Parts: sequence; structure tokens; C-alpha cells
Amino acid sequence: MLPSTIPELIAATCRRFAESIALENGEGTVSFTYSELEQGSELWSRSLSSIVPPGNRIAVMIEGGVTLSRWVLAVIWRHTLVPLRPD
Repeated sequence: MLPSTIPELIAATCRRFAESIALENGEGTVSFTYSELEQGSELWSRSLSSIVPPGNRIAVMIEGGVTLSRWVLAVIWRHTLVPLRPD
């Protein structure tokens, strides 16, 4: 069965490529493996859920980059994302 959600897709990819680079800043100074990305997204999402009940909309306004990507994944794990551009 094919993954139907982003968390399922990341989990499936992590099972196959756990130590492969999943996200990097383009300069090679910050990177995360699929395993780190999955664990970090789950942790951030669980932490966020202790403040905002799952299913609610959450606005994210952060400059583009690795941190924004990680927050987007953490939010969509259990919530609805409303991306906002800082500019």
C-alpha cells in the first residue's frame, strides 16, 4: 500500500534510506538524514500538540530555509499548516 500522508511517506522513505541526506541548507553546513528528519518532526509535532490540539490550523512565519522546512513538517504531522511569508 502506498503512503497517503506526508508522515507515512517520510516513514516509508526512512525505512529505505534512514542515513541518507533528506534536507540540507545548500551550503553543506546543515543537513539532516531521513531518520533525523522523521524523529525531529515527530518530536516537534508532539511538543506542539501539547499546546495546540491536533487538527487546528497553525500559521508559520519564518524565513525560508532548513528551519522553515522542519517546522512545516512538524506542523503538518498533526495540524493544518497556514504558511505566511515574512515579507
